[in-house]
Amino acid sequence: MTGRAGSTGEEPGARTPRTAPASRTSHIARTARTPRTAGPPRTAHGPHRASRPHGPRRPHDEPPGRSRRAVPAGRGGPTDRTDDGVTTMRSFTVHTGTAAPLRRSDVDTDQIIPGRFCATHRRTGYADGLFGDWRQDPGFVLNRPEYQGASVLVAGEMFGTGSSREHAVWALQEFGFRVVVAPRFADIFRANSLMAGLLTVTLPTGRVEALWDAVEADPRTEVTVDLRAMTVRAGALHEPFTLGEDTRARLLAGLDQIDATLRYADDIAAYEQRRRPGLPTSGTAA
Repeated sequence: MTGRAGSTGEEPGARTPRTAPASRTSHIARTARTPRTAGPPRTAHGPHRASRPHGPRRPHDEPPGRSRRAVPAGRGGPTDRTDDGVTTMRSFTVHTGTAAPLRRSDVDTDQIIPGRFCATHRRTGYADGLFGDWRQDPGFVLNRPEYQGASVLVAGEMFGTGSSREHAVWALQEFGFRVVVAPRFADIFRANSLMAGLLTVTLPTGRVEALWDAVEADPRTEVTVDLRAMTVRAGALHEPFTLGEDTRARLLAGLDQIDATLRYADDIAAYEQRRRPGLPTSGTAA
């Protein structure tokens, strides 16, 4: 029998299967990637560049055009350590000396010693840089003849703010100051001072002003700072101060924190001998 017009000869309702479409990228010729040639290692900031060799180091790491200044006779230099580990930190028990009144508050470490004087990390050679900008003024307190040789600095509120540079402490010590008195110190500056052997004493603002008045009225007034009794005396003024007992004991003995630890070197060595092999040691054990 002849099928109906338009009939395809297939079962009614049967669907013609669809063929998969040709790949859209089939016309794109694939080429093999060219292997990358070895080159200089790359960093997050671009190709690694070989560092330039450093020039010869100047003697004593000195900045150009400056010479070392010897510590003036009779003045106390900063602490330092010799090659055999012996400290030169001076013990502090009782100190008596004249005072320089610095009637300024918020004195930061860049004013104590400007950055241009801090080109090295040696502990000496900074006395000339102490208050380097202010000492350009002939009338600055440390330039006045009546305060020459002062070993106690009496400063205003928040002495030693700013950066944590230890050079500020070293400059004060090398210039001859053994004590700084103020109503309040910046925390990092005070920590650096006490670790280096420069005693920082906090007194109430009224007592600091009384000290200023006394030494300005008579620059020959002697100020006694007694670390054993924890007092400051000057004329009629007799004021107690406080200091952490550990710090006080270390200063009285003339020990920095490393020296204080090394007092227990035998105990440390004995402990490390008992430790399981392979664990790191401090190097004190034989």
